[in-house]
Amino acid sequence: MALPEVRLLQAAIAVARDLNFSRAAERLHIGQSTLSKQIYELESQLGFRLFNRNHQTVEVTDAGRAFVEEAREAILHIERGWPLQRQFSMARMKSLSRRIQIRFSCRLCCRYAYPYFPA
Repeated sequence: MALPEVRLLQAAIAVARDLNFSRAAERLHIGQSTLSKQIYELESQLGFRLFNRNHQTVEVTDAGRAFVEEAREAILHIERGWPLQRQFSMARMKSLSRRIQIRFSCRLCCRYAYPYFPA
């Protein structure tokens, strides 16, 4: 089973928080029909319903409540890890650029200084 996308987790969290698809869609800056499709897609992937809903009310199922708690934890870990990944990536790029500069400098040095060194 493939892991759900982050946007689907965020959709479930928003609906569980607001218990209203329109307000949750507004919070996520997407259309209400898009949000409904995302929740349906997530429920299809999971194989169980997260919400009991009709035209007037939305209720979180017991399974949905447990899932949303885990989804919140997952999002929290992603949000914590993202800056670390960027820091690592930037440090790696700086290290790579230093190595390129050093190698480039050494090649220039060898090319122009070599004739002056006795054999």
